[in-house]
Amino acid sequence: MRMLRGRGRHDDCDGHWQASLFIPASIAATGVILAAGTCLFIATLWAVSIRSTRGAWQPAELTTAGYASLQVERLRRELERTFLGTVVTVLLSAFVLFVMYEGLVHSLAIRDVHVGRWDFAPFWIVGGVVNIFVVLAQMGRRRKAAAELAQMADIQRRLEPPPDEPAS
Repeated sequence: MRMLRGRGRHDDCDGHWQASLFIPASIAATGVILAAGTCLFIATLWAVSIRSTRGAWQPAELTTAGYASLQVERLRRELERTFLGTVVTVLLSAFVLFVMYEGLVHSLAIRDVHVGRWDFAPFWIVGGVVNIFVVLAQMGRRRKAAAELAQMADIQRRLEPPPDEPAS
C-alpha cells in the first residue's frame, strides 16, 4: 500500500509519524452496516436452525429402531445444514470483506489518500484463502456426517421388521 501523505499523518507525543486510517464518522457508518448485515445473517440462520431441528429430539417410538430412525433423520438434516452453513459462511465473509474494503477506501479518500485496486490484493487474497479453508473444513464435516448417515441407515434397515408376506 502506498504511504499516507498530506492530511493522513499527524505527530504523536514523541514526535514520531503515525498514520491514521479511519475517522470516527466512517468507523460509525461501517460499524452500523456491519452490525446490521451480521444481525440479518444471524437471524436468517437462527430461523433455519429452528425449522430444521423441529421434531428432531423425540423418537416416534421408544424402541431401538425408533432411536435409529431418529438419528438417521438428524444426520440428514445435518447434511442440509452443513451445506447451507457453508454457503452462508462464504456469503457473510464476502459481505464483511466488501464492507471493510469500502469503509477503508472511503476513509482514506476523505483524507486525500487514493489507493489503487491492486494495493488491496493481499486483503482479498487472505480473505479468499481463509474462505477456502473454511469450505474445506465444512466439506470434511459433511463427508463425516454422510459416512455416519450411511452406517446408521444400514443399522436402521437391519432393525426394521421384515415386511409381512402377502397371503396367497
